[in-house]
Amino acid sequence: MKAQRFTSLCTGALIGTAMEMQTKFSETIRLPSQGMDIEVFMHGPYFEVNSNHQQFYIDSNSPMNQRLFNLRDYEEKYVGQVYTISLNKSHDDRELGLELEIDEYKAGLFMIIPFQILAHHIAEMKGNNLGQRIYTDFGLAMKSKTKAGDYA
Repeated sequence: MKAQRFTSLCTGALIGTAMEMQTKFSETIRLPSQGMDIEVFMHGPYFEVNSNHQQFYIDSNSPMNQRLFNLRDYEEKYVGQVYTISLNKSHDDRELGLELEIDEYKAGLFMIIPFQILAHHIAEMKGNNLGQRIYTDFGLAMKSKTKAGDYA
């Protein structure tokens, strides 16, 4: 509830999952959210973190996982909340273990689901009425395929 920024971090094949988290959190929670590969994060965005941020680390059994975990362990000292979403079994209450035996290239199909559910619950806790339309003139202004008022 107190987080003012959400970041999901991954390695390799899960960049699409991290980016979808960014989109889903931005559109429902309506707070700054970003999804990126850890190498991009370590080239600058890590300077902006503070105790009001919440980070999600996406563990896909990648060969780069040790680097992901090293970053997570470092960031825990500076970030408000750090969580891991993993294909493996959970080790503590800050890890959601999906217990799936799949490779990192298929993982994105399953690992986006927790982010979709979290986005919905966090938005509700923040009092965002997702059924109430906002920016109903956006589709018209941008000549979008979306009809005016045809979305929430």
